[in-house]
Amino acid sequence: MKLTRSAVVVSLLLGAAAPMGADQLAWITRAQADAAVAKLPGSSIVVAYCSMCDERPEVWSVDRASVVPASDAEHYQVRIEGRLLARSRAIVKKGAYAEPVDYESLPPRRVRKEVDLAYLYVHASGDRYRVLGELLGLPCDVEVRAMLVPSGATVAGAVVRGSVATTLHVSATGGRDNEDSANDVRQHILDKKADAFTVVDEPDEAEVRLVVRGRTVTKGQGTDLNGQPMMKDFYRIDGRVSLLDDSEPLAASQEFGSIAPWRDAAKALANELESFVDQRLHRVLQARLGFPMLGGTVEEMDDTWRQRLGARKAKGGAFVSVEPGGPAAAAGIQPGDTVVEIDGKKTKHAWDVARVVWDRGPGAPLRIKLKREDAERVVTLTSREP
Repeated sequence: MKLTRSAVVVSLLLGAAAPMGADQLAWITRAQADAAVAKLPGSSIVVAYCSMCDERPEVWSVDRASVVPASDAEHYQVRIEGRLLARSRAIVKKGAYAEPVDYESLPPRRVRKEVDLAYLYVHASGDRYRVLGELLGLPCDVEVRAMLVPSGATVAGAVVRGSVATTLHVSATGGRDNEDSANDVRQHILDKKADAFTVVDEPDEAEVRLVVRGRTVTKGQGTDLNGQPMMKDFYRIDGRVSLLDDSEPLAASQEFGSIAPWRDAAKALANELESFVDQRLHRVLQARLGFPMLGGTVEEMDDTWRQRLGARKAKGGAFVSVEPGGPAAAAGIQPGDTVVEIDGKKTKHAWDVARVVWDRGPGAPLRIKLKREDAERVVTLTSREP
């Protein structure tokens, strides 16, 4: 990857004494948190990382910043909502600071995260990035040095519409314990499954909605250290997942023995959710083709459609409607035309068509082979913004 732009960032000097050390800047007053938010205008570019924990440094474009209570409920943190633009290829090793410089640009993803001020480096001017605590006048033991970030990470970009990532809303009902599990599921998805999901705040914006409904400890068959059967406690999280118009129960459990069994059960639930959606991804993608990217709707041909459109031999994914004046109409596509191939990729079903179109994204020229009865033809159209 080509690194083209230098930036000045701050690294922590561990072990130095100060009235308020860099690692303590997370524990700030409400007034200091409000001041931090005021220093983050829209479309700010920040670098966030932690020298004391295993994580990848990340480059963010900030859409919104807000103040949230810290874990002790007396102090406050800053919540960043925006787009993840780049991530380091290396992980910071716990307890020993070394800033990686090999960053890779990423398709911008909508994300939300609580960020410690000591680990948030905001663009100041030119190529300079400064720790947010310094901008607030808070004491902080730091050392300034240069590093490189990808040029693509220095400009806030639009969300990639062609992403296959499914929009997801996670919520809870029935009490604080369930809310804790919902937060654990959400955080695991943000940290580990950004390629599969884009987390959204509003349920009406989500293609998939997960509601955490209960936590129970149950007895089940397990094994001891010698592999002999024995009864063990299992930490189970139950929920309900809705994908488009269908709703089904979803659950996962974690065998007792880990340090944080409820958190591990939430991770298992996130994995179950990914598997559930992956098996039904074609439905999400088909629904997206209702958007005017092609200027028409593609459905799986069945007897009803064949009779309605007069396409006796049609099978697989076919146009069932064409918008007047849209890209499909301009290319001469008609209802009943079956999509056989897009840009050399065979398409046997409507979800194959949907995946290729969304992989290409808006503005992409598409070479589409169509079939009606026994005649084939090739057309070219350019998809547009949904």
